[in-house]
Amino acid sequence: MHRNIKLSLKRMSKIKIQLTVLDWLIEILALVLISVIWGITIYSYSKLPDVIPLHYAVSGKPDVFGGKENIFSLPMLAAIIFMGLTIVNRYPQIFNFPVKITAENVLKRFKDATRLIRYMKLVVIAAFTYYIIKTTKYAGDINAITQGLGVRFLLLVIGILFIPLMYFSIKTFRSK
Repeated sequence: MHRNIKLSLKRMSKIKIQLTVLDWLIEILALVLISVIWGITIYSYSKLPDVIPLHYAVSGKPDVFGGKENIFSLPMLAAIIFMGLTIVNRYPQIFNFPVKITAENVLKRFKDATRLIRYMKLVVIAAFTYYIIKTTKYAGDINAITQGLGVRFLLLVIGILFIPLMYFSIKTFRSK
């Protein structure tokens, strides 16, 4: 039995998901946003004050400050997340699916799962882009900093992340 599991995993690993136009668009947009994050960071660095907000509380107000050189941690983290999710998305056979994967549904499940990861990657990178724009734009303005990102930003990001998660979960369980 153990050998059958390995064989089926081996067969599943050979399945290649063809990207649709939407998939390519999401990938390109995420890559463009990574470039934007790096561009804004490099362009803004010399204009930043010596101390900038590094973290925002749930309320959206900055609660941790540090040296302006710390601004580079944001694009580095965004790039690591981008690369990590891109690599993981190439191996949907390692994903944990809530339904049994069969020969009949494997392609559909893999397509849905990789699209979900791709979409979530885009949302996270877009959130990082907004974060870096706000941080670099208002770093020297004490009035703007005290306003922070706002609670709506956090709620929006959580909502945008959970809507597709719910959509694909419902879709998966309905077609079970």
